[in-house]
Amino acid sequence: MPEEAYERTEPATPKKREEARKKGQVPQSRELPAAFILAVGLLILYFAGGWVIGLMGGLMREVFGNLASLSIDYGTFTLAGRYAAFMITPFALGVVVAAVSANVLQKGFVLSAEPIKPQFSRVNPVEGFRRLFSLSSLMEFVKSGLKVLAVGFIGYKVLKGALFRCPEMLSSAPRGMLQYISHASFGLLLKVTIAFLGIAALDFLYQRWDYEKKLRMSRQELKDELKQREGDPQIKARLRSLQRQIARQRMMQRLKEADVVVTNPTRLAVALKYERGRMAAPMVVAKGRGFIAEKIREIATAAGVPIVENKPLAEILFRTVEIGQLIPEALYRAVAEILAYVYRIKGRRL
Repeated sequence: MPEEAYERTEPATPKKREEARKKGQVPQSRELPAAFILAVGLLILYFAGGWVIGLMGGLMREVFGNLASLSIDYGTFTLAGRYAAFMITPFALGVVVAAVSANVLQKGFVLSAEPIKPQFSRVNPVEGFRRLFSLSSLMEFVKSGLKVLAVGFIGYKVLKGALFRCPEMLSSAPRGMLQYISHASFGLLLKVTIAFLGIAALDFLYQRWDYEKKLRMSRQELKDELKQREGDPQIKARLRSLQRQIARQRMMQRLKEADVVVTNPTRLAVALKYERGRMAAPMVVAKGRGFIAEKIREIATAAGVPIVENKPLAEILFRTVEIGQLIPEALYRAVAEILAYVYRIKGRRL
């Protein structure tokens, strides 16, 4: 077989995709959940930052306002824990929602134990060395470099702009200085988040491309899957042959019950049966051409079934009526004449 048949050049079939999904093999970017978490955290900080700062101020007033009588006991820890819980809860919930949403958007709901099963390839030093110098490792290095460059460049631009306002800040009130620092910090985080979202989007596109590439199939694999789905052609042909053989045996058994066999005279043979009062019209119980027609004539002769030569009728019956079907109304007269002839010979009435 040519080598081209084993080259993975064909897109994966739905069956191959479903099997990969069951094994937990889905396109997944690690950068996207991290970028989502950063973005959601920034949004919570923007909308709930004032509330969190208010809680921090309340905690500081509780502590420093009662500093003289403050004692480190269970009540103090309870108070601090309550304030901390109020401050942390929005960010904790936001992180969970962002992480789950990012993964669901990427791959939907996938439950598989395959990724956590022990595999020898994970501890195999040869495989580990190959992974170290693979395209995936190179992409991880590039992503890390891009993130460092993005944070460094954005931080440099923000700090460079802030340096020009340092003399002005030194002469301003503490409240104004804190406001400027908070605005500058938020701007820095916003720009870093946008950069990380851009890197995550590029990584997501790369992961989709890499997944499709790894999932490709060779032409031989497509043929093998087609055989599994539709069955081996040789086995199917053998089954059809057996089915025809069984049907032929049943046909030959019913042939002994026929009233007449119509031939043309050697190439075709059609056996007819009619039971007065039980059948609306004569029925074809057996038919065949060539070798089968010859066997029909032999069995009919041995069983004492009359054989009548009628070439036009035999050809029409063979073409238009299947085994087990009643003859059409258009053939009633022609068949009735033959049955009447046969019954006269046997001394029966039609």
